Amino acid sequence: MNFLPVIQIASITGIWGISFVVFLFAGATAALLSGAGKPRQRCALAIAVGIVICAVFVFGEWRLQSNPSTEPVAVTLIAKDVPMSVYLGSEEQALELLREYADEVRRVTPSGTQIVVLAEKIGRVSQNKLGEVDALFSSAASATHAAINLGVVRRTPSGAFNSSRLYSANGKLEANYDKHHLVPGVEPEKTGDKRVTLDQSSGGWGLQICKDMDFPLLSREYASDGANLLLVPAWDFNLDRWLHARMAVLRAVENGFALARSARNGLLTVSDNRGRILVKVATVADRFVSVSGKVNVAREKTFYARTGDWFACFCVAMFGVSVASQLSERLRRT
Repeated sequence: MNFLPVIQIASITGIWGISFVVFLFAGATAALLSGAGKPRQRCALAIAVGIVICAVFVFGEWRLQSNPSTEPVAVTLIAKDVPMSVYLGSEEQALELLREYADEVRRVTPSGTQIVVLAEKIGRVSQNKLGEVDALFSSAASATHAAINLGVVRRTPSGAFNSSRLYSANGKLEANYDKHHLVPGVEPEKTGDKRVTLDQSSGGWGLQICKDMDFPLLSREYASDGANLLLVPAWDFNLDRWLHARMAVLRAVENGFALARSARNGLLTVSDNRGRILVKVATVADRFVSVSGKVNVAREKTFYARTGDWFACFCVAMFGVSVASQLSERLRRT
C-alpha cells in the first residue's frame, strides 16, 4: 500500500490485479529456477513476465503524474479515544461526550473548513434525545460555517442503528446514513440498505461507516452514484489501525474518489484518489486529536468502477481453459 505505482493497477482490475502481479513474479521465478521447459520457453516466459510487470510500473507512474481537473476541499478530522465503559455507560454520559465533541469542533476547526468528520459511535442516544444532539451539532456547524459528519448510535423503538449524520454549514440536518456491514457478534444494531450521496460544488460527497469500506461492491456503487469524496467515521482496534485505514484507501484508488476517514482507536487520514496520504495522525487515550488539510477532489470514474471484477472472472476462466486443455491433451495421448 505504500508502493503507490503498483497499487494504481487497482483502478483497472481492483485488488485482484495487485495480487496477480505479486504472484506472477513469484510464480515465474519458481518456474525459471525449476529448470522445466526448453531454454527458448524459459526465455519467452521471462520476457513476457518482464513486459507485464514493466507495464504495471509504467501505468502506475503515469497515473500518479496525471492531473485530472480537481477542486480542493478543506477537511478537519476529530476523534477521542475513551474507555468502553463510557460507550456502554448511561445516556447522560453519551450526551456529555457529544457536548465535548461539539465544543471541540468550535475550538479547533480552522476558518475555511468545508467538512468536519467525527468518529464512529461516539455515543448511544435514544430517539427522544436525538433532537437535542441534532440541535447541538447544527449549532456547531452554523458557528464554524462547516458541515459536520457525526457518528452516533440511534436507538429507536424498532431497533438501534449505527448512523452517520451530516449537518450542512448552515446548520441543517442534510442526511442520515445507516451502516450496511456490521461486525458479526460485536454490533447488535440493524443494518441499513440505502446509500447517501450529497451534491456539492466539488462533486458528490458519499457517506459510509468503517467496515463498509472493506467491501468493494458498495464503494463501486457509490462511484456509480457520482461520489468523488467519501466521508467515513470509523472505530478501529488500535493494532489494526494501519491495516484498516489502508483498506479504505485502496477502495479510493479502485474507484477514483478521495477519502476522509476519522477513526477512534485508529488513524485520522485524508487521502486522494491515487492513494497518497495527505494528512495522518494517530488517536490517543482520553484526549481529543484533530488534523486539518486539503484534498483535491476530481470528477473521475475508473475502469474498475465501471466494469467491476472482470479481471477476477477472466483469471478464473483462463484457469478453467488451462485445466480443460491439460485434460484434453492427456485423453488424446491415452
